[in-house]
Amino acid sequence: MAKDIIQAIGLSINLKGFKNGNHIGLCPFHKEKTPSFVVSEKKNRFYCLGCGKAGDGDDYIRLMQESALSAQIKYLQLKAKNILNKKNKMGKNE
Repeated sequence: MAKDIIQAIGLSINLKGFKNGNHIGLCPFHKEKTPSFVVSEKKNRFYCLGCGKAGDGDDYIRLMQESALSAQIKYLQLKAKNILNKKNKMGKNE
């Protein structure tokens, strides 16, 4: 059962064996160059030393969904802004 969290999180980020049954990788919730995202096989939990996000497998899935939704919203905002800018430019040229 404990290996489940390693396998599940390992599907979305590259985890490397660390010490005491822990695995470490780059945090998917913020930009970093040095791995600070620790997944404990024994505790069946994760914790990021950089941003403080922590939890179990369900928490990880929820946080990843929130992160994906946030990225989609930012993309749509940018796209809408570009469309409005084009319409404003066309309106000024007429």
